[in-house]
Amino acid sequence: MNNRQSNAIHLMLLLSLILGGFILYQTNETRQLLLIALVLSFSLIQFFRYWLWDISYKNWTFYALLGLQWLAAFGIQMVDGSFVPQIFFFILLAELAYKTPRSISVPFTLLCYGGFVAGTALNQGFPPFEEISYVVPRFLEYALFFGFAFISKQAFEQQEKLAKAYERLYDSMQELEEKTLIQERIRISQEIHDTIGHTLTTSLVSIQTVKQLLTKGYYDKAGNQLEHSRDHIRESIEKVRHASHTLYEQQSFIDLKQSLIALLEDTKTQSNITVKKSIEDLPPLSKMAELTLYRALQEGITNGLRHGKSTCFSYHLYVKDGILHAHLIDNGHLPQDFNLGFGLSSLRQRLRLLEGKLHISQAETGGCHLHVSFPARSRHTKEGEYRNEENKRFISR
Repeated sequence: MNNRQSNAIHLMLLLSLILGGFILYQTNETRQLLLIALVLSFSLIQFFRYWLWDISYKNWTFYALLGLQWLAAFGIQMVDGSFVPQIFFFILLAELAYKTPRSISVPFTLLCYGGFVAGTALNQGFPPFEEISYVVPRFLEYALFFGFAFISKQAFEQQEKLAKAYERLYDSMQELEEKTLIQERIRISQEIHDTIGHTLTTSLVSIQTVKQLLTKGYYDKAGNQLEHSRDHIRESIEKVRHASHTLYEQQSFIDLKQSLIALLEDTKTQSNITVKKSIEDLPPLSKMAELTLYRALQEGITNGLRHGKSTCFSYHLYVKDGILHAHLIDNGHLPQDFNLGFGLSSLRQRLRLLEGKLHISQAETGGCHLHVSFPARSRHTKEGEYRNEENKRFISR
């Protein structure tokens, strides 16, 4: 209950006590002092419980003070004998119906009704039942007060539950938003690593080639090599710009096969290496599958040039029994204490989302054999399925 609701209830309670006490004072000229004492006792205890000491209904002090108030209300009913003293019983039963379980509030409602009947009978000297039979329909008033208080309690509890549910939903949305931002940062870092890393590696090899050509006096070839390097760097800058703007939405290729061939030929031109390739016609693939396949080749070549000092690459891409296989073999060397770096770890993560595998082993030539495989799903498969799966895996970590 918020402060506004609490203050409104306290104000209504105070007005009820003042109004009830005023009516009793005006209608009982002979017993005014006794009624004032009883009303003040009831009000002081109520004030003490509500404003000075908010006692839990699980505390025995709560029931001790409540019992004193019930006795005061019973005394007022016995002295006055009219319908007005019921106000004090109504205050008590409404409070218990709102604060306590039904196992407590229902018996107490019956006790308040019983106090009203007994007080009325004592006031009139226990007359025949026919003379006080009007007290029987009065039970409906007690039932109604109980019902209103109980319904108010249920509404308040539902409001609290709804507020907590909204709070949990808001927290979940905030957490999901934060994780989504982190995920986008990871994607950006992957794009930068894949694109810039490959460009810098091939450019470095190209510069080394230019240096060797200049040493041997092949100035024309060195100039052509520099021209190729410059064009390659410009193209890579455009790719980085494109990736920073589109992130994940434009991760598809007009012709994947030609894009893979272009990557191999471009690397061959820039790095002065030998490339053998066998690329079969591919079925339509999802955007994520195309990007993963392209990044796998790019990462394999980059690592082969940078770490394996490779001069020859062999690339084979085909589909067998619904599984797409990509093999990249180089003639470099594979370190014995080989560990997955950032690029290959990112590649493995992509493949997991495609239900694929990454296998790295030593080739017969002594170099590295990178094998990528995953189900060749159709491009018409909803891309959202992959993204939803990616989000679920990311959130569960």
